[in-house]
Amino acid sequence: MLTILALATIIGFFSFYPPQATKGEVQAIEIVKPTVQGTIQNATKNTRSQIIALATKVAIKNGLNVNHFIGTISCEIKKTQGGLWDYKAQSILYRKGVRENSWGGWQINLTAHPEVSKKNAQDIVWATNWSAKQWLAGKAYQWTCWRLKYGG
Repeated sequence: MLTILALATIIGFFSFYPPQATKGEVQAIEIVKPTVQGTIQNATKNTRSQIIALATKVAIKNGLNVNHFIGTISCEIKKTQGGLWDYKAQSILYRKGVRENSWGGWQINLTAHPEVSKKNAQDIVWATNWSAKQWLAGKAYQWTCWRLKYGG
């Protein structure tokens, strides 16, 4: 009896979980602005919680897997030596002696995405909404952290 009750609870939990967009599916999304007052300050003790709140809101509004969306930015975003989130940083990776041209909290590669400016990649609100649009188009695989954590 306890097993059946536990199984029913788990199934009930997952039935409320927001679905992830189907690969190749394109949907229009509404641009979500942060609910925090003013702008999100970079590399402060509040930056992490404010970005998680923004990413959660954007993921829910677009029917994305919230845990995967937050897990991906949590992995991609660069941290200062003190562990603070830095949503303006450039990638620290080098390939053939050249530093990777990826910027911002979502580490958007500007070489692969010439339609994205460095300024936009470093704008956490813009970049989070752009990333959601990419995920809705079935392109979450573009993020290394997503592939390592969830993509197989």
